Amino acid sequence: MATKIIETIDQFVEAVPTAVGYNHFDDLRTYSHSAERWLVNKVLGTNLYNTILAMIDDSTSTGQDDTLITLCRNVIANHAYWDAVPFLDLQHTEAGFGVIQSTNKAPASKERVERLRAQCLARRDQELDFLIDYLMANTTYHDDWKGSTEFDRLFNSLLPTLTIYRTYHHIADRDTLDKMHSSIITAQSTTVAKVISSDYMDALIEDQKDDDFSTADLAILNNLRHAICLLSLSDSIHDMSVSVDTNGMVRSSKPYATNYANEQRLQSYASHFKARGVELLEKVLNTLMATPDNYPVFKASKTYEALIATGFENETDNEIFSSIF
Repeated sequence: MATKIIETIDQFVEAVPTAVGYNHFDDLRTYSHSAERWLVNKVLGTNLYNTILAMIDDSTSTGQDDTLITLCRNVIANHAYWDAVPFLDLQHTEAGFGVIQSTNKAPASKERVERLRAQCLARRDQELDFLIDYLMANTTYHDDWKGSTEFDRLFNSLLPTLTIYRTYHHIADRDTLDKMHSSIITAQSTTVAKVISSDYMDALIEDQKDDDFSTADLAILNNLRHAICLLSLSDSIHDMSVSVDTNGMVRSSKPYATNYANEQRLQSYASHFKARGVELLEKVLNTLMATPDNYPVFKASKTYEALIATGFENETDNEIFSSIF
């Protein structure tokens, strides 16, 4: 049985052509293996991973899925190369670290190296979303994949992929989305669930896992996802600027990138994102209350019962919104 999804330099170079200068796999093996574990832990899970390895091992099988294997290799190779590049042109000598040079090639500038790494990260994230979409569309893999904790973690958020999140707001990369995961879940399970009911939120998560949103769900899904995105951004402005080390909790003034906003600007962003998120939730709630028969889980909830009891009116300036927030 194959032991790894990428086992040769040719398989690696097919995904990352820049690595063509390597004649053997030894220099990249450690990084490739680490990247493979990263993919298993983030998306595949152990059962699906073993299925893919068995598929690779039986290269003559008519059931081999070349698309799936290629997508996995693209993710692994780009993640591995992004990780490896800072190490590949350095050697540790008795005099310290030296830059590897040859008589006919000069080391690339720092800027070119960083552009290469950034492109590897961008391609990794793009291929990762392609892989997730492919797995969702192919029921052949659902028994192996959907029972995994990795699948549950991905799809317990209504913003499971970078592509979906970026529909509403641009963020840097998949790693940033992972860091924001707790803020997304908090926005869903507290603020949003308070408006549409925990029962209906749970039902939407299950419908997403089954890729089975109803027509009525789809009518509010865009506003709902947009609201969760903005509310998670509002929370993340605080969450992502605090870190914990051996000395305690540290408040960083540089939670994001490049030209960092000062504290006053960050607070302004947080308030702005929250206000826009609440406006979108108001639209969602008005739709639910105007057509409750289209949303039976919501209609059967205690949230709907309480709104009816308090005399809810289908208006965006309804004072009930102020009591919720």
